[in-house]
Amino acid sequence: MRKEYEPSFVADVESWINSILEGRKGLPFKIARVEESAEGKRTRRDLTVYDLDGNKALTGEVKMPDAPDGKSPYAEDVVQDAFTKASEVGARYFFTWNVNRFVLWDPSKVTLPILQRQARDYPWFTLKASGEV
Repeated sequence: MRKEYEPSFVADVESWINSILEGRKGLPFKIARVEESAEGKRTRRDLTVYDLDGNKALTGEVKMPDAPDGKSPYAEDVVQDAFTKASEVGARYFFTWNVNRFVLWDPSKVTLPILQRQARDYPWFTLKASGEV
């Protein structure tokens, strides 16, 4: 069995998203990009989705479930990292994803306890079954 590595997986996800966006022009998003950094920063966002005006609509961090920091998409260090990177570029939402679970976060809830900041939580099998992936 082939081991999947994070950069390869995220590149595949970028391709899937861009394929969906190309085929469904009515969606409010334009394009997805991987491994971009904020101006003057060395850290990179794993995945960024742009809206039709070219603004960063969604950005986040992906961790493989077999990695120490990928056991849960609720790992505080990962959530904080994703929040910081999204804030640096003004993204409306950010996410953490350990491949098994995708959590959409609302940065405007930053004053709340970490588990109350989430906007939605999507188990991977639910996304697949709904045809959203």
